[in-house]
Amino acid sequence: MGTAIDVDTAAFDLADALGADFVYLEPPEARRIDQAALAITLAVWLLRAVADGITQGARGAAARARAGGPAATVRAGTVRAVTALVRKYVARAFLAGANRSALAGQCAALRRSVAAAEDASAGLAGELARQLPAAIGAAVRDALRAAGLPAAPALRVERAVHAQVALIVRPDRGGRRRLSW
Repeated sequence: MGTAIDVDTAAFDLADALGADFVYLEPPEARRIDQAALAITLAVWLLRAVADGITQGARGAAARARAGGPAATVRAGTVRAVTALVRKYVARAFLAGANRSALAGQCAALRRSVAAAEDASAGLAGELARQLPAAIGAAVRDALRAAGLPAAPALRVERAVHAQVALIVRPDRGGRRRLSW
């Protein structure tokens, strides 16, 4: 199953953006494990939260459009979904632990999530698709700041997420039905 992004490279980009600062997000009850593996695991979970949030936001907007409602809430719905999933998935990343087999399973789940996000967002109008990377990047930054990550690494993560979302949600991909504001 091919996607517009190389999820392994995307995860490493996010892990690099987090740097050693990801430990600020670690809850007190989390297991202490290999820090490098944990950084990659956290990055995979973050990217998966982004992809799953895009899917939820786009599908919710499509359902509202089919029901005759406005699709104007695509951005807001996607941002809400991403924010909630970042909070949920960051906790999972720390509690699940990081080992090779768990990471392989999460990478496979990430590939499916990215493919679903690409499919769900294929019908978004160009202007909306161009606005989502910044909105989602800011949502991830804010969620991580609320979880205790300092401002500088949160900003690095925001930029990395922005770049990955721009590859996932592309207005030139085409689609069945165009959703717009």
